[in-house]
Amino acid sequence: MKVQIKPALEREKQHFEAMLPEYLRELGVDGDYPYLPLYWQEPGRFAYLLLVEDEIAGFALVRQQPERAVYELAEFYVVSAYRLAGVGHAAAQGLFDLHRGPWELSVLADNLAGLRFWPRVLPAGAHAQTIETPEGVQYTQFGFVSV
Repeated sequence: MKVQIKPALEREKQHFEAMLPEYLRELGVDGDYPYLPLYWQEPGRFAYLLLVEDEIAGFALVRQQPERAVYELAEFYVVSAYRLAGVGHAAAQGLFDLHRGPWELSVLADNLAGLRFWPRVLPAGAHAQTIETPEGVQYTQFGFVSV
């Protein structure tokens, strides 16, 4: 299954808006995603649609942290119909190839699927650390370099 990573135009924002409620629900997050418009307004933010045979299979939102010279995979979502078919793996690898250099991504502690998925996808040498915010939110942060 060939996965295409397409830079999203602002006029395609409605595709993200259609997928975000399910994505947030799966993460156990209530509310909206207020940062979406920033991906077309601020430099160093990249919005991608994940396509399989020209059908939307998910999305990825990437931020570049210039003060730390690192890319951050802010959000990554594969529509349920495309899971367990290699789409997520291929999309992640494609994103890391698009943006070479240091990366970070975080997975909430109760996102068991994400905690199983990312260690299998990340390059050898990726490191992980468990972090707890002052509000008591726990997550695992992965760091690696895409070469």
